[in-house]
Amino acid sequence: MADTSRGSGSGGGSGGEPDGDRGTAAASRGALVGLAVTALLLVATFTTEPLFPVDVHTYFPPLHAHGMPRWGPGTLPSILVAAVLVGFGPRVARSLSWRWLLVVTWLAGVVWLLSLALVDGVAGLADPLEDPYEYLPAARALDDVPGAVDGFVARIPYAAEPRNWPPHVAGHPPGALLFFVALVRLGLDTGLGVGIVLVALGATTPLAVATTLRVLGAESAARWRCRSWCSLRPRSGWRCRPTVGCSRRPRHGV
Repeated sequence: MADTSRGSGSGGGSGGEPDGDRGTAAASRGALVGLAVTALLLVATFTTEPLFPVDVHTYFPPLHAHGMPRWGPGTLPSILVAAVLVGFGPRVARSLSWRWLLVVTWLAGVVWLLSLALVDGVAGLADPLEDPYEYLPAARALDDVPGAVDGFVARIPYAAEPRNWPPHVAGHPPGALLFFVALVRLGLDTGLGVGIVLVALGATTPLAVATTLRVLGAESAARWRCRSWCSLRPRSGWRCRPTVGCSRRPRHGV
């Protein structure tokens, strides 16, 4: 005779709820709590100083920034791109083959990053990279690459003036500077040209995340990431516009 003593609780949970469903529900609740906390922190960040006589800025370089909300040529396109991705992303992620999903995700990321940068017009893409605190001016001025690598650490402190590295160069390993040197040597020595390269590279980050998830056996999660968080994540914007994250005068468009 068949053993019928196991009952209807096939997943081992109380009330017949499968363990997987309970885990999914708990993860969803955790995500919602994290989203709510993040939203509250963002609201507090942008409203505390205007509403109360409190200086919330930190003056420990390079952690110094000012919010500058504004409208521009890229505002409407960025809103439209976000609406299209949120509205049609799930359907596209389910229906496309994996290869085409990666292609569409990359294109969506490029359009999203460009629309954000173009809030300030073409200058929003090019001008931040021309800041003397950025990599590009340092890469243009570098004519002795082996010597620069050998003496890289010695030029990090402010005491090394006038040959000390600008903040972005000093704050990262020399590989980042060498990347910009390579772009300059290839003829991409303008802010606009380098900005386009950074947009194209920054938009590949979602592809790396999704591919890693797929290799780990989580293709369904990878598809969800491709159609939602990855293409619209703020980190893409930081890859695209270094001044948003770290430099002396970051600029935040709307």
